[in-house]
Amino acid sequence: HGQKGAKMNVALIIIGDELLSGQTQDCNMLYLGKKLRKVGHALKTVVVIEDQEEQISEAFNYYLDHFDLVFCSGGLGPTKDDRTKKALAHFLQTELQENQDAYRLTELHYERRGLTWKPELNHYHVLPKGVRPVENPFGLAPGLQVRKNKATLLCAPGVPREFEGMVDNFIQASDLFTVKTERKTFTIRTQGIPEEQIFNQKCPDLWEALTAFGEVSSYPRFTGIDIVISNIRHSEDDLRKKISQLPEIAPINDYIWHLGNGALEQLIVEHGKNNNLTISSAESCTGGLIAHLITSISGSSDVFNGTVVSYANSAKINLIHVYEQTIQQFGAVSEEVAREMAEGAKKVLGTDYAVSTSGVAGPLGGSAEKPVGTVAIAIAGPKETISKLIHIPRIFDRAEMKERFAAKAMVKLFKQMKLGR
Repeated sequence: HGQKGAKMNVALIIIGDELLSGQTQDCNMLYLGKKLRKVGHALKTVVVIEDQEEQISEAFNYYLDHFDLVFCSGGLGPTKDDRTKKALAHFLQTELQENQDAYRLTELHYERRGLTWKPELNHYHVLPKGVRPVENPFGLAPGLQVRKNKATLLCAPGVPREFEGMVDNFIQASDLFTVKTERKTFTIRTQGIPEEQIFNQKCPDLWEALTAFGEVSSYPRFTGIDIVISNIRHSEDDLRKKISQLPEIAPINDYIWHLGNGALEQLIVEHGKNNNLTISSAESCTGGLIAHLITSISGSSDVFNGTVVSYANSAKINLIHVYEQTIQQFGAVSEEVAREMAEGAKKVLGTDYAVSTSGVAGPLGGSAEKPVGTVAIAIAGPKETISKLIHIPRIFDRAEMKERFAAKAMVKLFKQMKLGR
């Protein structure tokens, strides 16, 4: 088992019938994995089990015997199918009893929401003997913490915001973690080239060259391939300069759209604010997704003027002045229509830049010439309008296809903004 400051074996037990049945998707594994990596540890294994007392108890027995730190997500609500506390009592071979600390915590949680808690409403104040209640910064049910078999167990509700808050507080307060701050990373962001071409064809020596700056990883994203360097040994500005001058990276320079960190929408907003630029969008197939992503960034109102979701041809014609004859001649999914959409939005909304999308997200629609996965993207800027017809393989569902359309369009917008065109 791990000691203070050493690498710990960490496991996550996820409880939830609704996860196994496909009714909802787990987000807690993703969050915990990222959080642990930032403080110098790694999530070694994850198990998803039914909300059944025997299964939960068996999971506690195994993972607390084989791991140093075990997180548990789910099964702490007020309903009958929440059995974590009973399973924990069975595992500890103890009984459930009223806990005064849990009583006070539950009252605090309710008061924080302007509510009055009554014990007959639920059993939040009843815990297995010897288990410590843990404050829930964003919910009502206290968490549970106990040490057994030289391992620590933290049980938290499955609601992502509540789980995340409790994990953050635990890591910050625990003496198991000697590193409390994020370990710095640097990202090389590419689009339009797959991993195997980057590392096996174009730049066979790049991976080794980048290891001089830190630990190297590669991740496919909607925006393309991100090459991430962790535990960097230089400042971000210094690293940007050094990497841009590497001869090993030169063959993919045309595919790199950014050197550095940050979500794409954050980069767009920051660049717009720093350069006093305004942007707008005209969206058909993405249905306002670009506008949603940009406006999720605080301060976007300084940059983003608005969007026109011109889904129907009549909206394209009447709202952003696409010519009807252009649609008839080239089709709604065409570079020509995308150009007129972007130029129309730029004029109507009075911005320096406008991005447009018109495509076939599927699963229905499309043609032999323009199958599902085809999207026309255009960027209208102060100096030029560019457009491109892109084909994405028909292996994604409609929602993911829209995300990919939006990502490609936003990368093109960001590149044009940086070029000042």
